[in-house]
Amino acid sequence: MSDVLAIEYKKDSENAVRDLMKILGEYDHIDSMEDLYAERIQAEIENRGPKSHKLKKLRAKVKEFASRRASLKKKEAKLFELGLNKPVKTASK
Repeated sequence: MSDVLAIEYKKDSENAVRDLMKILGEYDHIDSMEDLYAERIQAEIENRGPKSHKLKKLRAKVKEFASRRASLKKKEAKLFELGLNKPVKTASK
């Protein structure tokens, strides 16, 4: 498969696939951390109410994860820009 990708694209497709796998791992981590902090926020609201001083820190952390997700999306978009090679013309009957 990597041979076909190497023929079709100008840039190194193997590096792009490897980097995409890393990004997918980071997405998974961000998802799990967002879930964890959402649970902590809910628990904090239940225990100390919606005016708890800890909520500000917890919500800031959730925003940080959203920012990391946005930067990952930009990296992901750049990885997909491999540049197609010009198609080889074949003789048709």
